[in-house]
Amino acid sequence: MKLKDKIALVTGAGRGIGRSIALAFAEKGADVVLAARTRAQLEDVAEEVKRKDRRALVADCDMFSPQAVQQLQQEVERTFGRLDILANNAGISKRTNYGQDHEPQPAAPCFGARGSRGHGRLSGIR
Repeated sequence: MKLKDKIALVTGAGRGIGRSIALAFAEKGADVVLAARTRAQLEDVAEEVKRKDRRALVADCDMFSPQAVQQLQQEVERTFGRLDILANNAGISKRTNYGQDHEPQPAAPCFGARGSRGHGRLSGIR
């Protein structure tokens, strides 16, 4: 997989599968945007990414909030100028009350269904 100098956004990047995805992208040469609700965990992952000589942008973001996702998109555009890869890994547990407080919104329209450069695919997104 050729990821040299690609920009990858990984949601749920603070731990578990998201952390592993982010570190694998960095290992293959991508710069990584780390998004999740827990900033301290993201900072730890960012340090690991930087040790691989790649750039990391930490973004604490609630992916259930359309406004937060839009702010994330703007921050990615300001920092990197584009987005090449979206690993939409964020999830919630049944123990949360998101269904009561939030109306679920898909993240994909905020990033454009065709990517920031006008082409490409978004996989695993409805």
